Amino acid sequence: MKTLTKVIVGTLLAIAVGFGVYFVLQQWGVLIMDPDSDPTQLAGNAMTKTRAMFVEKSDAIQTLTAGILEDTDLELLAGEDGTVWMRRGAGDPVPAALEDEAAQAALPEVFGVYESGGRVQQVLVKADAVLFYTAYPKGGCAGFLYEKELGGTAYYDYVELVENWKIFYRIPAK
Repeated sequence: MKTLTKVIVGTLLAIAVGFGVYFVLQQWGVLIMDPDSDPTQLAGNAMTKTRAMFVEKSDAIQTLTAGILEDTDLELLAGEDGTVWMRRGAGDPVPAALEDEAAQAALPEVFGVYESGGRVQQVLVKADAVLFYTAYPKGGCAGFLYEKELGGTAYYDYVELVENWKIFYRIPAK
């Protein structure tokens, strides 16, 4: 319960700060809001959906992460038909068959349907983190990641979730 409270409070704080920055920029005339094409709005929507996805299936996400954490250069990809594919390094994708049984069992849930409408599209295991990509809005990206060591990654901009978990994002250029 304590972890869930931290996630909710942190996310609400990040959203409030984002809206504050957005309001100031809009007042200065910097932004003209078109919700279907504004990169900032698209990234914000993707981050909100990503947070909802993490909260919804955090147990399965953490189980999968624990099972693949040390398997650097592993990439998991969502197939159009629901198949989860895996690739090591520059190899060809093959249907996912993980060595860790619990992680294998978590795959369908993590890559499955979320009530928020989101979808995990790609998972990358790096030496310092596991990145779950959930959206690619107009050239940007959003998702959540697990850092092996706090403060050990600098791939994207981040919003703290809880402990070693963060929401990451890249707002595309306008």
